[in-house]
This record gives sequence, C-alpha cells and structure tokens, in this order.
Amino acid sequence: MFRNILFAALGLGAIGTSAIAQDIIPVESIRYAGRYDLATNTFHASSIDPDTASYESSGTVLFNNTTLSGSFTTGSGAIVTHHFMDWGTANFGGGGATIESFRIGYATNVVAPNPVTLRIRIYQGATGFGVQGTVLGDYVLTGLPNSASGGFEGFTVDVTPVTPIAMADGAIGWSYNSDTAGGSSTGPLLVGPIASVEAGVVNAYDRYLETTNAYIGTFQFTAPTVGSFVMRLVGRANVAPPSAWEQYGVKKVVSLTGTGPGSPLSANEIKIKSTVPGKPVIMMVGIVQSDIYSANLDLRFYNLPWLVQLGTFIPNPADATVSIPFVMPDLSLVTPGDEIFFQAFGQNLAGQWKNWSKGLKLTIQSP
Repeated sequence: MFRNILFAALGLGAIGTSAIAQDIIPVESIRYAGRYDLATNTFHASSIDPDTASYESSGTVLFNNTTLSGSFTTGSGAIVTHHFMDWGTANFGGGGATIESFRIGYATNVVAPNPVTLRIRIYQGATGFGVQGTVLGDYVLTGLPNSASGGFEGFTVDVTPVTPIAMADGAIGWSYNSDTAGGSSTGPLLVGPIASVEAGVVNAYDRYLETTNAYIGTFQFTAPTVGSFVMRLVGRANVAPPSAWEQYGVKKVVSLTGTGPGSPLSANEIKIKSTVPGKPVIMMVGIVQSDIYSANLDLRFYNLPWLVQLGTFIPNPADATVSIPFVMPDLSLVTPGDEIFFQAFGQNLAGQWKNWSKGLKLTIQSP
C-alpha cells in the first residue's frame, strides 16, 4: 500500500524512466487475421473482419481499446520473461457483463515454420502500479499467424473462450506474454494517441515476472506514444431485470407502494399510507395507465377506467397504514409481462375524497 501511495505522489515520470530505453518498433502492416477458438485450441484464419461484414454479426462491443498507433513493443525482449499488463475502466451499465469474445493485437517478425504463441490474461480489479486484481481468465494461444516477409507484421485476432467470462463493472486489466520460439521479437500492438484510448487507460503499464508473478515495476513511454495494448470485449451487458413495481405521477397526501417479486404464486403486499388520522382510504384497480385531472372534482386519476374497488379501509391508527397482502395467481391465470395499475384515494379532515396517491404499476414477472 505504501508503495502505491508513493508512486502516486511521485507521478508517472519518475517510475517510467526506464521506459525511455524500451523499444517502440514500427509495424510494416496490420491486418485482421481471424478467430481463435479456445475450446479446440484452433486458429481459424479469415481476412474478413466481422465488423466490416454486413452478413456477419460481431456481437455488442462493450469495451474497445483498439485504436492502433502503428507500432508495438517487446520491452527490449522482456516480453518473454515478463507479462505486460494494461488496465482501464469498464462500464457495462452497472450490472456487469458476460464476455463472449475478446480481441487482441500483436506484431512479430517470426517466420515459418515457427508459429506464434501468446499467453493472454484477463483481470478484474486491476488498477495498475502493482495492483493486479484477480485473474478471470488465463489463456495460451498457439499456432497464431507469423510474418510472411520477415519484417514486423501486425495482426488482430478475436478469441472465443471455452466459457463466457463473467465480468463486473469497474477496474479491469489484460496482459500479454510471448511464449513464441524466438519470441523476443513478438509483442503487443500499441494503442494511441491518449485521446483515443478507453476510459481509465493511462500512459503506463505494469510488468510481472512470468515465473512467480512478482511485480517488476510500472513503465511508460514518452508522449505521444502510449503504454497501452489492444483489448476489445464483446458480449452482452447484464441488464438487471425490471422491478415488478413502479410508481408514476404525483401524489396528494396518500402513499401507495408495492413489494414482492410479482411472479406467479409469489407472496406480495400493497401498502397504503395516509397522513389524515382516522379517515378512510380506498384502492382502485385497472389495466390501463392514465393521467387525467378533473378540475370539477379536483382529483387526478392514474388508472381509469376502474375495474375493481378495494375498501373502504380505516388505516391503522399507530402508523396510518393499510397492508393488503396477496398471492399472485399461477401461470394458468396470469401472463408474465402483463401490467396491472393501482391508485389509492383518501378523505381529508372534512371527510371529502380529495387526497390521492401516485399510480402504481405491477408488471407480472416470469417464474
């Protein structure tokens, strides 16, 4: 902890001085190379990037750190004995995500018959400067494309894990290590400029010793080159299921709330609360949402036409509430997705029905 505080206090310039001596190698060409299937450990070559193919779906891109700068690094060959970790901040909407594939980028001058082998790790909670977080996936990719010319050629590859990766919003990380024979000249493609990188990505990356995972240090490049590597996450955000209960409109004195899962055969409860002691309340039920103000009656209606009236109820004098428990009917009588609308009315001190609640919508949930 003290080390990380010290790093933050000193700034990146002090910790990245060794990065000035690192190699930033221009790449002759970069192309989409295909897809790697981890279930079979097979690389499937393709010259067609699914992003550009109108007939092929590439899924939902949830994190996209892929603006290529045209260069790569090996850390002067340290990529063989260290893994280089980059990090950023994922925003999936608050519910996490299921990652179905991820994109990597690398360059190499290794020629046939030697294939390229990379080890890629995905992390949760990585914030850099020695904070690696938790490894969500550790993947060895063998048989990746090599250089046809003997020059430094770059490739991007989509990787499909055996099982999707469950990832939370927030800090994430990814790392590269070369397991290629003669792989000191194989390394991750660099991303930049800094204005084009994903949220939370900075001009810095960590190195960890491959054999022991010991933290080596944090490194950076001299601007405009950015110490950031390719990573793109594709999948689906985990959208939280909608609440069974939703209020709408405005109230006058009376409150109306619902609790419970709202699914067939589940226990639920509706509660009416009035601030007028001893005065009765009623609840109206309908299947249409409305917002109608009657100037003559000085009342606002949120579920006309009414189908059912419940009450008259006299609230509990201790807390001015009325509780109405009920069990949702089973699937033979209700259909998930159907909506029911409620509104409560109460008398004022003069005994007039002039107070009302917000509307309350119940959406029947799946079992």
